[in-house]
Amino acid sequence: MTTLEMISVLDSYFTNEQREELARRREALGPEAVEEARTRFAGLVEQLLGHVRDDIPVDDPRVQDLLWRWEELGSAFHAQGAGGERTKAAARQMWQDQGAGLSRSLPWAAEKMAALMAYLERARAARSSG
Repeated sequence: MTTLEMISVLDSYFTNEQREELARRREALGPEAVEEARTRFAGLVEQLLGHVRDDIPVDDPRVQDLLWRWEELGSAFHAQGAGGERTKAAARQMWQDQGAGLSRSLPWAAEKMAALMAYLERARAARSSG
């Protein structure tokens, strides 16, 4: 996506307050921690895509552990409490609606990322019901 398209997408999913909080969190973490998070994210995506490919049940303890690690990683970038939960929900909605465009800047195909996001939602539901 072009920079202007990305800004437009972010503007339509996140409030000004949410975008400012995300920027503050990135700045507070610093560039090294952000880069380390990107590396961890890539590793989690690869592991989870393997589980998607192998049709591992979402309630499998290995999947639930990866989901916990995924959410822990994302939590570093979100505020605590209800505000952070709203930001996380906005990010999930953005991925659901705009995944194809967002995936253009990632090394994984949009279809794989869409399948991964759906898998994570099912894993969250399994955790909630378990």
